[in-house]
Amino acid sequence: MAEVVTLNNPSAKVSTATKPVAGPRGKKPRPMLSPRNIMIYGALIFAAVYYLLPLYVMVVTSLKGMPEIRLGNIFSPPVEITFEPWVKAWATACTGLNCDGLSRGFWNSVRITIPSTVISIAIASVNGYALANWRFKGADLFFTILIVGAFIPYQVMIYPIVIVLREMGLYGSLTGLIIVHTIFGMPILTLLFRNYFTSLPEELFKAARRWRRVLDDLFQDHAADVAADLRGRDDPAGHRYLE
Repeated sequence: MAEVVTLNNPSAKVSTATKPVAGPRGKKPRPMLSPRNIMIYGALIFAAVYYLLPLYVMVVTSLKGMPEIRLGNIFSPPVEITFEPWVKAWATACTGLNCDGLSRGFWNSVRITIPSTVISIAIASVNGYALANWRFKGADLFFTILIVGAFIPYQVMIYPIVIVLREMGLYGSLTGLIIVHTIFGMPILTLLFRNYFTSLPEELFKAARRWRRVLDDLFQDHAADVAADLRGRDDPAGHRYLE
């Protein structure tokens, strides 16, 4: 306890409790150039340069003409930038039996990727919802078989797939490839959707079902009103021209 004497009344003494001075809290900040940070960032920079160097050489070489490429300076930037190799690779380069460049393969990839992705997600979302909320007999066994099938190497199934597509008349067509990619994508997507739906609370699905009924009723009433309004506009007298 400390005694403090006031200036006006020296005989009066006021006792006050000493309070500890608040110091800095938390961990001590680490220096930016510590040996640990130098090793970590040095390793990351080395790995980034190691993986980006081939990409740099590829891009720089593609912007050079053949006379400059023959000089052998693969790391030097182009003296005269030209996009002629890009145009030739896209439109006129020979790939296999075709000489129409990379455009054919690119657009084939687009035609295969978009439908197979959309169909796989649509089917897998329904399968995942059913496996998460519909506990039918043998659901666990079915889910186990589905997961095991997702880890079977694709090389094992190539020959049976070729035979099946040949018998279906889809061998060598984009439709056959879309079917193959869709089937291969469904197991893992079903697993992802099933885990996602399992993590959601059951009350959320019940509320969604109730709201769906309400919205369906409102939509049906509104659709009936719109249909009646359109019929009244087309036929003010209430007669039907087509029986």
